Amino acid sequence: MKVSIEKKVNEKLANKLKKMIDDSKKELRVGFLEGSYYPDSDKTTAEVAALNEYGHEEVPPRPFMKQTIDANNKKWMEIFEKKLKDFDYNIEKTLNFLGLIAMGNVKETILKGNFAPLSAETIKKKGHSKPLIDTTHMLNSVEYEIKNKGE
Repeated sequence: MKVSIEKKVNEKLANKLKKMIDDSKKELRVGFLEGSYYPDSDKTTAEVAALNEYGHEEVPPRPFMKQTIDANNKKWMEIFEKKLKDFDYNIEKTLNFLGLIAMGNVKETILKGNFAPLSAETIKKKGHSKPLIDTTHMLNSVEYEIKNKGE
C-alpha cells in the first residue's frame, strides 16, 4: 500500500512541477547556438554537428546528442526536481544549473562516446583515431541558453 500512496504523491508532485514549468514560459536549450560558425567557413557549428550526428555521404552517423540524451535524460529530471526545491522553486536558477550539467554531458559524450571508428585514411590525415575531434571547435562550442518558449 505504501508504494501506491508514494506513487500517487509523486505523480501529483510531477503534475505540479510540469504546470509550474509550463507556466514559467522558459525552456533550456543545449547544443550549438545561433551565431557560432566554423573558423574560415560559412558553415555554422550546428550544421557541422548535424552532419556528424546523422552522417553524410560516406561518413557514418556519430550520434553524440542522442547518446547524451539517452544516457542522461532520467538523471536530468531527478536533478531538476531536486534543484528546483533547493533553489526555492526558482525556474531560471534551476535551468541554469541544469544547463551547465547538460553542457558538460554533451562534451563528455563527444570525448568518450561510442562511435563508428574513423577510416584509416581519416586517421592518417588527422593524426589520431578520435571521432568528432579535429580542431576542437565543435567541442568548445557546446553551450546552453534559457529562452522564452517559442523564441
